[in-house]
Amino acid sequence: IGALERQVPAGSTDPPEQERVLTSRTHNMRMVFDSAKYKELRLRAFYAVPKMVVIPSASALLRRKRQHSEVPPANARVAWVKELLGRGGAEAGPGLRLACEHVRRWSLEPAFDTCALVRRLVEGKQFAAALRFAREFQLRREFPTTTLLHAMLAQKRYDGALKACGARCRSVDGEAGPGDVLRMMVRAGEHCVALKYVHKFGQAAAFPPAQLVRASLQGDLSVRTAAMLLKYVPLFELSDAFPREAILERAAASGILVHELAGGKLVLKGRRRSDSASLPPGAAVPVKVGSAPN
Repeated sequence: IGALERQVPAGSTDPPEQERVLTSRTHNMRMVFDSAKYKELRLRAFYAVPKMVVIPSASALLRRKRQHSEVPPANARVAWVKELLGRGGAEAGPGLRLACEHVRRWSLEPAFDTCALVRRLVEGKQFAAALRFAREFQLRREFPTTTLLHAMLAQKRYDGALKACGARCRSVDGEAGPGDVLRMMVRAGEHCVALKYVHKFGQAAAFPPAQLVRASLQGDLSVRTAAMLLKYVPLFELSDAFPREAILERAAASGILVHELAGGKLVLKGRRRSDSASLPPGAAVPVKVGSAPN
């Protein structure tokens, strides 16, 4: 490939010498799609060959599908959002969140009172969704972030409150700092989740990770606890005190099935609570629950 050959000085008769590594030069690359509905893209690449095949990620494909999918007429979109807002019972909460999602995606803000939508989220104690849509609807003045985070802490939603804060923040809700919330979390017995935020906020000196791991290993392990331990024990360099094999044995003894994928990644599968009563001791019904949380 000519682009990977060293440049030969002018007047030299020596043949170009092939490089064994890619150079730092980049090249313009024009992508043309077979379907006319996709726009032409211009990229820069370290190397390019004729008719190069570019395979986009799954998230990029989904985003592209949403962008080019057929959008229903405006009246149908408004009717659909109203139907979501009218749902009751167990579907009220998910319906409200989905309605806010469609109002944002379809730019239906003029047809709905976005302030009232966020207020309904707050009244339903859906604080994480309220934080998101207060930001996306530009309603932070009406719904201050610190006020919503304070309400989350009042409801003992420590995980969600710390998740919404940056790693360098000094205060969560204007009063309590990350260390204070971590202390509340530990007192509430959420030791495995505390590991995540001790790592995020650099609070290992105040909350020794070894003590949190030891407390998390008390009793049967849940899928989330096992996933947290498998992820954060190596990050805190505690593998000598808490070997991976020992954690996997405890997970198996707790009825969790562990499958190892290519590359060393693990998928944990738990038991259905509804079926556990009718099963003999130690039997496990696999249910896909995903991999270790972030």
